[in-house]
Amino acid sequence: MLATLLAFGMHAAIAAAQTLPDGRAWEQVSPAEKDGASIEPLTEAVAGRVGGLSQASTDGSAMTYVANGPVEARPEGNRAIEATQVLSTRTPNGWVSRGIVTPHKLGEGLANVSGNEYRRFSEDLSLAIVQPFALGALQEPGLQPGLEREEATVYRRSRAACDAGAAGCFEPILTPQNVTGTTAGQPTPFGGAAQVLGASPSLQQVVVESTAALAPPADPAVEPEELYEIDATRPAGEQVQLVSLVPEEHEDGCATAAASAECFASAPVLGAEEVEPYRNVRGAISADGSRVFWTGTQTVSSKEGLVAVRHLFARDTHLGRTVRIDKAERGVLEPKTETTLGDIHVQMQLADREGTRIFFTDTVPLTTTSNLKYAKEAGVADLYVCELPSVEAGCRLTDLTASLGREGGDVLAGVIGASSDGTTAYFAANGAPEPGGQRGNCESPQIRPRQSEFGTCNLYVVKYEGGVWQPPRLIAQLSGRDDSAWSYRTGQLAARVSPNGRYLAFSSERELTGFHNVDANPAAHGAHDQEVFRYDSQAREGEDPLVCVSCNSEGRAPKGVFDAAGAGLLVDTDGAVWPGRWLAAVIPPWTSVTKEDAPYQSRYLLDDGVVFFDSADPLSKEALEAAEQREAAAQREGTAVPGGVMAVYENEPFGTAGCTGRDGCAGLLSGAEDPSESEFLDASESGRDVFLLTSAQLAPTDIDHGYDVYDAHSCSQAEPCLAPPPSPPAQCTGEACHPAYGGVPGWAPGGTSTFSGPSEGPKGLPGAGVLPSKHGKASLTAKQKLTRALRACRHKHPHNRRVRAACERSARKAYGARRGSHRR
Repeated sequence: MLATLLAFGMHAAIAAAQTLPDGRAWEQVSPAEKDGASIEPLTEAVAGRVGGLSQASTDGSAMTYVANGPVEARPEGNRAIEATQVLSTRTPNGWVSRGIVTPHKLGEGLANVSGNEYRRFSEDLSLAIVQPFALGALQEPGLQPGLEREEATVYRRSRAACDAGAAGCFEPILTPQNVTGTTAGQPTPFGGAAQVLGASPSLQQVVVESTAALAPPADPAVEPEELYEIDATRPAGEQVQLVSLVPEEHEDGCATAAASAECFASAPVLGAEEVEPYRNVRGAISADGSRVFWTGTQTVSSKEGLVAVRHLFARDTHLGRTVRIDKAERGVLEPKTETTLGDIHVQMQLADREGTRIFFTDTVPLTTTSNLKYAKEAGVADLYVCELPSVEAGCRLTDLTASLGREGGDVLAGVIGASSDGTTAYFAANGAPEPGGQRGNCESPQIRPRQSEFGTCNLYVVKYEGGVWQPPRLIAQLSGRDDSAWSYRTGQLAARVSPNGRYLAFSSERELTGFHNVDANPAAHGAHDQEVFRYDSQAREGEDPLVCVSCNSEGRAPKGVFDAAGAGLLVDTDGAVWPGRWLAAVIPPWTSVTKEDAPYQSRYLLDDGVVFFDSADPLSKEALEAAEQREAAAQREGTAVPGGVMAVYENEPFGTAGCTGRDGCAGLLSGAEDPSESEFLDASESGRDVFLLTSAQLAPTDIDHGYDVYDAHSCSQAEPCLAPPPSPPAQCTGEACHPAYGGVPGWAPGGTSTFSGPSEGPKGLPGAGVLPSKHGKASLTAKQKLTRALRACRHKHPHNRRVRAACERSARKAYGARRGSHRR
């Protein structure tokens, strides 16, 4: 009890000393007792390690994240060493957490795949797309009730049904009833043939790649890899539809018969063509699933005969028609020789929510206004938008970079982001208006993955106003090393556009607003730090449209951290996003499920311009005082002066909620006294709930020093903060005050339904729940010793999975249960 009393007093002191902005209060989201598991950071899968989704529901009432093992004593499933997906929901009595790994009773072995079995979540987290790692064509044990053996397939998990314990809460999206394709005259066996590529935001429509014929038409001679959409809103026999069908056009050499092999695409890809082998599926499926965008080859007629060339297509699944997106407008001749056709490189970038505006780059001129000179300079691309009100009318093309010089736009990677309606888009390019524009010299990331610090390139915004697309407007000139702001690899793209398109958040090492961002650490040798910027495309006259939200207001030199491979920074665990850079502040990249697939972008930029970010440079009074105390202690002890520590902040624009700062007003959301890193994870759509990862004990329910997920919740009458646990009773003396088992009477389970009471307290003090020995001193059971040893492994090796696993094996060997051991 003494340990718990001390811990409660410590939490109360922290709460009293630090006031959160916007009337927020900390709520522990992840379980207080995680049964030996550790919560994983956002960037775990960028460099190819096992990853998973960290995503908040739009209203902030639920949060899903990844742990390296089960967070409960009796999980339905345990796929370790694969990741464990956890789902936490907010209730009036606290946050309740559970692992949602697919239940199984038999060992299935380790599949030769990467990533998590959970591939997508709906925006409200009520549904999830799950692809269990079956080792063969059969899913054993099956997830459908009443079947002992079923074909391995993809499932849709219903949170409500699973929480209610309903049978069949894992619904297969491919069944013998909706698979209408045939193979050799027989119904197609589909077990293990389908792989999830994408889904609509509601998850009612899912696109898979399959090596088996799931629906007609099909080529009877071969079984190619094709793209199919499964639409749950249709009748069973009409749910599965083949979408990788090219247009039936005589002039392009494609036969009119739909079943002809010439009308099928070879090696179709959802969204953009794969590069190294990163996939970009942003906006590849419209919100209602009626439009699917994909890249594939079409057979065309050339001087050398029929030639296969790659193009970008849109499939209308309601009308059953396909239209080519990158088709040149009337009056522009397309290349018609085999040599030139092989040099065409079209890349889809993204589409608006309804699938009516599609942004893509192409290395050939498609409009009469384009300045591209075909084959003059390999890799140079213009940025186009296809406005597609209907597939019957076809595309209305606009070259958005036609004004950027006589050598073409030379767009780098493509579109950074766009508004949800597609009327505002942001991109980086080397092109510049003439005369007087300064053309850039950054390398395309497809050619050179990492940039030279001496390269420069231009950041633009382009808007649809007055019924026409306006010329691009220059925002700033970036360094070639700022490629995280425009990378074509979504898992390394750290820039975001607000849903309404007004704001852009990105990071740069350049002094874009005049702040001298040379790092104060002598080891930096004069390096410039990455800082976070916000651009306002609707800034009023006299206001600065571009501000640095992470630059300290005192003008002192920032104190960042160095991001190196193996450094294990929480914000970049493998040094894959900002390798070799000094970081004062960053915003997270897209969240990766696998190295190839990063389907989700955290909500760190809101429609009102509020930005959530991570900063190693202290930006609040509390954080600055804590940093000065750490430096003073280090100087007294003669040790190295510590560098910055990443913490989570928010920045509100000038004029918002009484903010009078020119660059906005920053507020600290994580613990000021924490000497360890914290990381922003996600936020609700309104920003009232901000989820972060930290090892600081910010709530009375937090009983260990492992990483936990917290919600910085903005309290209101409509959404009040959770009531804190009641104050502990007054301490008394005598044997009557010492129960046989530790615990705090009157404490409600905090943070989780699996909370089992307080564990160990501060070092040197026995925690509540420890068995007293006959000599009056606390004696740990073997299980408690094992739990303590596992925690020590996680704390000592938080990001080195191999070393941590070896440490945990040694702990289990030393403290694991033995046959015939005495049970106390």
